Amino acid sequence: MCFENTYEKNQHISSHGAVVCANKIAHFIHDSLRITFPDRSLNKRWKTRYYKHFKETGFIQNYRPSSNDKAITMICTDTIVNSLSIKECFIYTKEKQRILFLKIAKDSSFQVLNDTIKAIFWIEHQNKKLYLQMDLLKNIEYEPFNFYLYGNTFISDCKFLELKGVTNKR
Repeated sequence: MCFENTYEKNQHISSHGAVVCANKIAHFIHDSLRITFPDRSLNKRWKTRYYKHFKETGFIQNYRPSSNDKAITMICTDTIVNSLSIKECFIYTKEKQRILFLKIAKDSSFQVLNDTIKAIFWIEHQNKKLYLQMDLLKNIEYEPFNFYLYGNTFISDCKFLELKGVTNKR
């Protein structure tokens, strides 16, 4: 996914590959030079421009989505579930595809989280309230500094009411 679909000597990375490379380089600079990058998400002008142009390729993965965005359905923010500090859990809808994102703070995670975790939700589907277990995969493309990013794509039209639990998948 990170490279063009060619098999030539001059192979180029795709735009997806550019995002992955940029994040790897940022982590290398951050970790090796022990510097902290400025938090521009507090700058309204920067946030407006970045959100408009990079919402799908970095903003919603690294920062809190806009509350005015009709494509975002927030499930929870700044809550504790199974002793884990959940920064936010939301659904991003694009056409018929829905992507669930879960952000777990790194400093609060005293347990080792697997690359695949199980999230348990209280949902409403066809006028019935049910529990839903969903596997979420660690996102290694964006690698935010302060939290782990998990997600998965689904097509169900259910309404997510509450995040009830998070466990390591066995």
